[in-house]
Amino acid sequence: MHLVVVYGLKTLDYGYFKLFYPSRRLAEECANRSIPLRFLFPRDILSFIAEQIDIGLKRDTICLIRGKVDPKTVSLLEMAGFRTVNSADALSLANDKLASARFLSENSWPTPKTMLACDALYLKPGFIRYPLVAKPRFGNRGEGVHFIENESALTGLEPDTIVQEYIKTSRGRDLRFFFAGDTILAIASRHATGDSFVSNANAGGIMQKEPHTAAELAPWSTMTLEIAQKAGLWYGSVDYLYCGKQEDAHTSILCGQSRGPALELTVCEINGSPGFEALETDCALDIAGPLIDRLTDYLGAV
Repeated sequence: MHLVVVYGLKTLDYGYFKLFYPSRRLAEECANRSIPLRFLFPRDILSFIAEQIDIGLKRDTICLIRGKVDPKTVSLLEMAGFRTVNSADALSLANDKLASARFLSENSWPTPKTMLACDALYLKPGFIRYPLVAKPRFGNRGEGVHFIENESALTGLEPDTIVQEYIKTSRGRDLRFFFAGDTILAIASRHATGDSFVSNANAGGIMQKEPHTAAELAPWSTMTLEIAQKAGLWYGSVDYLYCGKQEDAHTSILCGQSRGPALELTVCEINGSPGFEALETDCALDIAGPLIDRLTDYLGAV
């Protein structure tokens, strides 16, 4: 196998990959397995494609998409005959929080009501409850997430802002399931620090190993892999919010578990290129190694 990691980062300095924790870990694990590795910025994909004329090499290469990479750029690799993980279509769905929320709802997976902020202005009073959580439709890393306390606060938001029901019982915490292929590589709880309600590691949150029993986690692991398969995601993560005690019919519908497992969750969002640094540093888990192994298995199976 040859591995090409396409990284969408703010820098365009290739020397940064020697310092960047995730790229160093991927390089270490590839070296341990004698797997040729190359890092590539999205801007250099066309020149990379022009270099590759060996059809056999293309078949033996996987392009792993990391960071913020436009799905249209990923399509260029696919049209040139390279296998991409994830695919352009899967990334388009995962990157679009509104589309992925509709995808979850249409497939009857529990998820909070989600809509464009501008659409929420025209809803009848009482259809949604305040506060709401506002976030950029195409954002990541917890950036731009904030509360909307009342209807008047909806005005003046950016056109691509979405609003989502606020799950009070999950304030500042969620549960992340990280998967590759048909395997759950890690399950970890994420917790905000201080007064923040955003649990993302990039926003100061911390991760801890799964705080629940295997029996409690089993149905949600199954749901995670079902969501991944339906979405076309070979690797990624599904983030769940804690519903807590169901106090009314509204919450029961929201969580989709009227008489289900003791652990009550609802899907917050899906991710097509999640980071793994916090999983390794906060939880002392090895993610890079198993990820490379699953990629090797995947190439051998296709």
